[in-house]
Amino acid sequence: MVPLARRPRLRSLATRLVSSPEEAWTAAEAIGLPVVVKPRDADYGNGVSVHLQNPAQVRAAWEFARRYSSDVLVERHLSGVPHRLLIVRDALVAAARRDPAHVTGDGIHSVSDLIKQANCDPRRGDGPEFPWWKIEIDDKLQEV
Repeated sequence: MVPLARRPRLRSLATRLVSSPEEAWTAAEAIGLPVVVKPRDADYGNGVSVHLQNPAQVRAAWEFARRYSSDVLVERHLSGVPHRLLIVRDALVAAARRDPAHVTGDGIHSVSDLIKQANCDPRRGDGPEFPWWKIEIDDKLQEV
């Protein structure tokens, strides 16, 4: 493994600061599809849209990102395991792998019961001091 100080700078990846939905699409075409559109300074992944491939998606994503920040970025989408990176003054200071919340069936308990059990884990909570969020049963989860 190459130490962080010796790795290529993250700036080598295509990133553009954009000020309108039209400029976002122009940047996406220049960078190459698919792209990510995200707020420059929001946290917890708020306002981030990934794997965008057409003008309608990019424009809608720009509008969504603007809800969280006045500065919106368009970046090249990189496939793979998602990570959250904290960069301060051009230095990578923290990284976290973003594994989706999940439960494993046991043939006895319902999915709702398994989620309730998982949420009892002391590592799960609603603040920055907890490494994992509580699993919420929302419309998206219901679809799955």
